[in-house]
Amino acid sequence: MTTFKWMALGLALGFSVSMGLSCGSAKNCNASNCAFGCCDASGTCQAGVSDSQCGGQGSACMQCGFGQGCQLGQCKLGVTSGTGGSTGTGGNTGTGGNTGTGGGNTGTGGGGNTDTICARLSAASTTFFAGRSTCSNGSTTITNNPNALSQCNAGIAACTSADRSVLTSYAVCSESAPACTSGNESAAISSFTSCLGNALPALSTACRGALVSSGTGGGGGTTTCGPQNCNGCCNASGACVPSPNNGNSSTCGSSGNACADCTAIDSTCNTSTFQCQTTPTCAGCFSGATCIPASTASSSTFTCGSGGNVCAQCQSGEQCQSGQCVAPPPPGGCAVPSSCTLITSWAGVMSEGSYGMGTSFEVTQGDSLTATTDPFDFINFEAIWKIGTTATNITIPGTRNLANEGTYLTCKFCATIQKGCAGTTCAQAFYARSGSLNISSATRATPGTFVGSLTNGCFEEWNLTTDQPVQGGSCIVVQSASVNASF
Repeated sequence: MTTFKWMALGLALGFSVSMGLSCGSAKNCNASNCAFGCCDASGTCQAGVSDSQCGGQGSACMQCGFGQGCQLGQCKLGVTSGTGGSTGTGGNTGTGGNTGTGGGNTGTGGGGNTDTICARLSAASTTFFAGRSTCSNGSTTITNNPNALSQCNAGIAACTSADRSVLTSYAVCSESAPACTSGNESAAISSFTSCLGNALPALSTACRGALVSSGTGGGGGTTTCGPQNCNGCCNASGACVPSPNNGNSSTCGSSGNACADCTAIDSTCNTSTFQCQTTPTCAGCFSGATCIPASTASSSTFTCGSGGNVCAQCQSGEQCQSGQCVAPPPPGGCAVPSSCTLITSWAGVMSEGSYGMGTSFEVTQGDSLTATTDPFDFINFEAIWKIGTTATNITIPGTRNLANEGTYLTCKFCATIQKGCAGTTCAQAFYARSGSLNISSATRATPGTFVGSLTNGCFEEWNLTTDQPVQGGSCIVVQSASVNASF
């Protein structure tokens, strides 16, 4: 129900994470703001950890094929279990051998050893789930991975000493996270995913890949296709598609990973990266021989256009709206507050809050909902600590004039309203263009609190994706509103 400038992350060291995003919170989805997830057909950043929406680094989400599962943003083929070496006869050597070809790189059958870091992570995961298979607070679900210990043992050898230091810090952080017990789900999820958000970006690609691709079988099993026997990609039936056929758009992939069907998402296979990419056309406009991207051409008065046409320079006084030069709307909205809907006091019945840090923003936020069931409206206040890697240097407690905050993607103290919400979809979004926002408490960690109050705020109907006012949209004046949330 809340809006975030932070996306949940997933890691196959004990669990996977999926999050339902709130209405109106989607930005332009790309690698810069969806580095650890994938972009669905609507342009919304998804966690990229489910079989139906799998991907990473801001790529297009993929539907994993039959027998495949999503692990760290890649569709991986299933593994057939072996039968050897489940019981050791003494010492460190099992009768089935310590090394098997099935289920991954290193088998756990026989008397194989357990890495100390893997053991700590497994124990932390067991404590966190407290006997549950999942931990959910309604919007975020963490699913236990019962094979995490054996996967970790099998792949840990690919991790450098720097990776092991990161994993050790992650284990220490996870051990301090509260258990997912009844009534404590939100606090547990917030702490555990915060640990994960610090660890995942710091791991090397080789370490992350090995921890996921390593299997769980003992000695004696065999994989039908994988990095050990396929220089192309593995199709849904488990057969290797060798080079050059692994560059076909219907069988795109490399290094023994699962083949992707790029045609299913209206894209083609890049034969250099062996990843799906959109057809190289200009969605914006051309300035000479240069393609101006749609993100610029849709709003720039100097290079305004769309659909690969020649860019236009708008006349004096015109605005570029969705790639077209148009006359500005007549004065209204917050320029004429008397034309706006008046709310003397925001009628909230429940407050929520959270802290999150992603690649685009670090933010502590709180909101106040008008109802606990559909339909509902909510007002949201945000304290932005960082935009990208740049610190905003805000002061808490503090009061700021919202007329000086710019647009939604550049504000430091931000206020929004979303109306007509049902589930994760809202009919309208509004952004505060004026008013006084006081934030007296905004904890830069979890658990924490968020306390804020707004006076004489004027909200204009806003497109939170393009970060522009809705042409001819409505407006709301809120004379007073407050949020008092613990998370």
